[in-house]
Amino acid sequence: VISKAIDRLARHFAAALLAGLACYSWQAEPFVWPSPASSEHVASLADRLSAESPAAEESAAAACDAVRPLLGGLSCRSFLSDHWEVAPLLSRPGAAWARALFSLRDVERMARLWPLRFLRNHGTAVVHTPGSGFLADPRWERGAAVPPDIVEVALAAERTFVLHNLEVYSPPVAAFTRSVVAFFHAYTQVNLYVSPAGLEVATSPHQDAHSVFIVQARGCKRWSVHPPARGNWTLRSLQRGKAGEVLSPSDGSLMQPPSIEATLTPGDVLYVPRAFFHATATADAATGDSCGGADAGDPSAALTISVLSEDVFATWLYLLGEALDELATPPPNPPTAPPTAPPTAPPAELRGAAARLVSALRRLAVAQLGIEQSHTGLSASRVCDQ
Repeated sequence: VISKAIDRLARHFAAALLAGLACYSWQAEPFVWPSPASSEHVASLADRLSAESPAAEESAAAACDAVRPLLGGLSCRSFLSDHWEVAPLLSRPGAAWARALFSLRDVERMARLWPLRFLRNHGTAVVHTPGSGFLADPRWERGAAVPPDIVEVALAAERTFVLHNLEVYSPPVAAFTRSVVAFFHAYTQVNLYVSPAGLEVATSPHQDAHSVFIVQARGCKRWSVHPPARGNWTLRSLQRGKAGEVLSPSDGSLMQPPSIEATLTPGDVLYVPRAFFHATATADAATGDSCGGADAGDPSAALTISVLSEDVFATWLYLLGEALDELATPPPNPPTAPPTAPPTAPPAELRGAAARLVSALRRLAVAQLGIEQSHTGLSASRVCDQ
């Protein structure tokens, strides 16, 4: 209990610190939250947040140019309004772009240069049993060093090799990840998945609590992407299809029919929104043979660029909601006080001030970033709903 309390406190402190730094950079002087809170104070905050920042707009434009290979030819504005956390998207920036980003030969180089370990934080390597709900094969023990020939060893055993945090160990991946972070304003992690050819089920249907861009670097992989049946606000503790849970793609209580079924070949990019179920295979659905035509028989190597929007949700949006709740909730009665009537709804002027605050945050995003949604892709209406 103490550990959880400390963790919660640390998260709140980190989020509050980031919020304070952001307010400081957006304004001529640090913002001091007025006390006691009132509708006038909230309205004042909304006005002050409307200040424009040319530097932020210029930075966002550069980041937008860098991430265009992920956006399927769409403008950054169109992607954020029509696809971000809403709909999957297939892009084809080309094999040359993917090769410049990553080569499977880089794994051996990283294993020789860095002390990579199985099932340890950062540089974590895992060998999964295909179709098992992401269960690790126990033959590769926790803490053991990753051998330079791990790719060949895992493929020979018909297993999927996973390496986390390539943005730490690969300079080209690190440079691109910085642009992704600058564009989405969220921590981004890049993992590598290497699977043998001919698997009818590489990963069974599962979902992530964050949005993912898949970059196919070698071989091919079939993807089936299903919208969730219950909305896309899944948190990490609620995501399905992991920790040994094997789901069926026909389970209508969890997922809708697939909205995208595609075979990725080198140079293809697939965007999977947060909480959308997805399943993969490296065999042709009709024949069971390896997919990919000229690349048949090649192992599949793909990067997953994970934009951890849940972390942003749990700081900015969560703390904004907490602040608004505190404004609208009267202080509790002392234990010795006689019972009073149930608390009433917030006054209309306070609700209106909160709505204006959210609108001001959205206008700030439009002015500074040139987009129609906030830093995390959350529209004003969705923020109000939450």
